Amino acid sequence: MPTYAQLQAEPYWGREITTPEVDWLGDELCRRTGRPRSACGTKGDNRHLGGAHRSQEWIKWSKYCTNRSYTVQSGLTAEQERHLAGIDFVPGEWGSDRNRRLMVEQTGRLVDALVSGRLAGVREVIGTLDGRTVVGVRADGSTFSSDDSHLDHWHLTLDRRKCRDKQLMERIVAVALGEDDDMDAKQFLAILKDPAVAREMRALPWQYVGGGIPKGVSTLGVLNEIVLTGRATAARVGADLVDERQLAADLAPALLAVLTPEAIAAAIPDTLAGQVVDVLAARLSADKRPTVVTAETD
Repeated sequence: MPTYAQLQAEPYWGREITTPEVDWLGDELCRRTGRPRSACGTKGDNRHLGGAHRSQEWIKWSKYCTNRSYTVQSGLTAEQERHLAGIDFVPGEWGSDRNRRLMVEQTGRLVDALVSGRLAGVREVIGTLDGRTVVGVRADGSTFSSDDSHLDHWHLTLDRRKCRDKQLMERIVAVALGEDDDMDAKQFLAILKDPAVAREMRALPWQYVGGGIPKGVSTLGVLNEIVLTGRATAARVGADLVDERQLAADLAPALLAVLTPEAIAAAIPDTLAGQVVDVLAARLSADKRPTVVTAETD
């Protein structure tokens, strides 16, 4: 293992960059969790001789690098090659039961978000999902192993092109601390299947009051009234609910007032036409009878 003096003798060590956005991520994680700032780190110590805690420039050119391919990306700018892309965070007191519980919770959230595509810009998560076994997960869902220090701290490998992406850093904080509002279809379906949630959702429609619902009456009350009215109507089936003759008598004057003689004639069935003619002829004859005037006598 090289000494710090040896590492610092090369120009690449001093050229490594922790971007302000990545630095903010460390500040915010520690501030939000009440952890000391030393609980989150980016630049690796003299034991980190490759990977995301070293810049790509250092990986390519330092004589002390032990792996010249891991975390190396193509198409980077000269500045991006100097970016440090590793994040380590210890959520609680190292080695404590509480820290292991926090590790399980936060690793689980980060892995779920990573494989569901909600952490685009993060390439790897390393931590523990059960408090006993270390697991590394890539964005494509594939897994790999790592050392057991990751039982007490989780690690993220960032895309070196995203180290200045403030929104990504904000998403990481939200996901790790369980404040991420986004969820995939599988998670949403699991919530809907929760019996307690299902009961609440079944009750919600009947609590509605507002447009179309009489004041002081619930939706369920309106439905109940409809049911009672339906039952009362059903009990009257068989009774003559409509007086057809009276209905026709009421409607006829209004209808005839807007129809032409041709329309009226066309509406009379052939079987009734003769009778209608006879009735009308008698009516017209009666209307044409002369009026007899009698002289008054004293």
